[in-house]
Amino acid sequence: MQKVATPEEDKGKVILKVAAYAKIVLHCSRFANAKIPKGKWKEVYGFLVGTINGDDVIVNDAVPMTHGGSTEVEFEEKHYIEAAELDARLAETGNDFIVGWYHSHPGLDVFFSWIDVRNHMGFQGPNPKSIGLVFDHTKLSNPGDLGFEIYRIKEISPDSGYYEVKWVIPDMSEEVFAKTLFNLSTRSTEQKPLIEEYGEDEAMELVPLTPVQTKISLIEPSQQMELAPQTKETEKAIEKLEKALEFSRNEKYEKAVDLAISAVRDFEKLNDIGRATDAYVQIGGIFLDYYEKNKQIRTDIFSHKRAPTISDADSMINFAKLLNITSKQIDFNKTGLENEIKGVSGEMVRVLDVRIQIANILIEASSVCQILSRNARDNRDLDGQVTYLTKANNALSTALIFLRAVEDQKDLVERIFDLDKLTSDISQAQARIQELHGLKQFLNVKHIEAANLFAGAARIAEDGSNAIKTEKFQKLLLAYSKTLQGRAYHMVAENEKYLKRNICKSVGYYRLAQNFFEDARTLYPPWAKSDIDKNQGFFNEVEHQIQIGYKKCLESGKTPMEFPLSKEIEIPGKIILSQPEPLFFP
Repeated sequence: MQKVATPEEDKGKVILKVAAYAKIVLHCSRFANAKIPKGKWKEVYGFLVGTINGDDVIVNDAVPMTHGGSTEVEFEEKHYIEAAELDARLAETGNDFIVGWYHSHPGLDVFFSWIDVRNHMGFQGPNPKSIGLVFDHTKLSNPGDLGFEIYRIKEISPDSGYYEVKWVIPDMSEEVFAKTLFNLSTRSTEQKPLIEEYGEDEAMELVPLTPVQTKISLIEPSQQMELAPQTKETEKAIEKLEKALEFSRNEKYEKAVDLAISAVRDFEKLNDIGRATDAYVQIGGIFLDYYEKNKQIRTDIFSHKRAPTISDADSMINFAKLLNITSKQIDFNKTGLENEIKGVSGEMVRVLDVRIQIANILIEASSVCQILSRNARDNRDLDGQVTYLTKANNALSTALIFLRAVEDQKDLVERIFDLDKLTSDISQAQARIQELHGLKQFLNVKHIEAANLFAGAARIAEDGSNAIKTEKFQKLLLAYSKTLQGRAYHMVAENEKYLKRNICKSVGYYRLAQNFFEDARTLYPPWAKSDIDKNQGFFNEVEHQIQIGYKKCLESGKTPMEFPLSKEIEIPGKIILSQPEPLFFP
């Protein structure tokens, strides 16, 4: 089947493989279909993967990424990072790469909105052949309509128009669809989603604690290792264990574990090995219950069923803390649980050092806090951003301490965790917190205080860059440092213009700020899209101020101030933050 809509602007066509089309339909219909109330329909987006042959784009596969509100999906920083990761994986396995993207307009018809045009600039700018596919499931009711069109934009500009690109699905056949439906039937029987978004399956298994034996209640005579005769001391220990199980059922896990450990100690003193063994297993059962609670939290958040809350992050942190405390008091191998973690190739690897598992949980908790911080940013909540970023950084710093303390499985740590990236993330978040404090001063029209805080944040980012070895993270932090230095001089320029009424001098400071923004632009890696856009925004703002100020200065008969200048332009910088505070220690 084919759709021909050949514009004068484009000679090529898109060859869309039926397997890719099936994935697009499944992803879109998972979140918007006749069985879902229209008010709850959600828009989805994903990547199109394939190759380019002359003027033609061949789409071999579609990779579902995420879903959002009812009308628009905007790209976030994590999506550009995931795109870079996906391209890297594709490069390792074959010749395919990301050739475009798709998204849905459930019930809205197919077209490119202004947000779609802006999103597509990020694809078509680097690759003029990149395409954007828009799908609306309601159009499937029209005879012969497959529910989508494919577009390109006419120019790399937010104000650009767009046009249709002709497409063809060459392998549309009953046989192919029969195989597809068979595979879907199998997944449905297994009670799995018919299609999963990128990383969704991984997110549900980030911190597994796998039981090697089933959880049991107080040991029955038919199951028993030989039990010692009951005494009053034995009865008291049994009561502790029963109370521990009650606490666990009420999700008071810290109290439950504390009482269960006390019962273990009592049984061991009485040389009651059978009941001591059972008590160890009950501790494992309590942790299994706690793990299941956190697994549900992760499932809800990473499958976008609900927004995260700070209590979600606290639950993960408290789980890690309890795991740490317990591992110091008892032999965890006796609890009947094995710590495992997903390896680089996707297989589950046994963790001999519980500190690896604790670090993994804390990294996940930090990710939840980062989501909360982004939500606070969208709501223009500066204090909320500071609170959540601080908590994220404390969790991440604690995780790094635990990973560096690992002895028996250092090779596993090096294979699974990128310590330079963790260090970079900590420095970047620390600089961002300081930047937010500077922004608060700017909003209070305290330009010089803001300038000093931005300059201090720049120093934090630069020091972080010097502390790591990986070049891409070095450049990211150094670019961020340059942006922050530009912001500092921007504030000095604002002070000269608005408070000191010295428009000619302000031009020089604006120009110096622009130089730093330009330096940052050359350093940012391509995948740091949100940072690049933010820096570009600052650059455009000072460029606008330079043009206005230069003209007004000349009109007044004076000469705009040029740089380099004397020592008076140096900003001392001010750091108001201490180092991230570990939540607890190994």
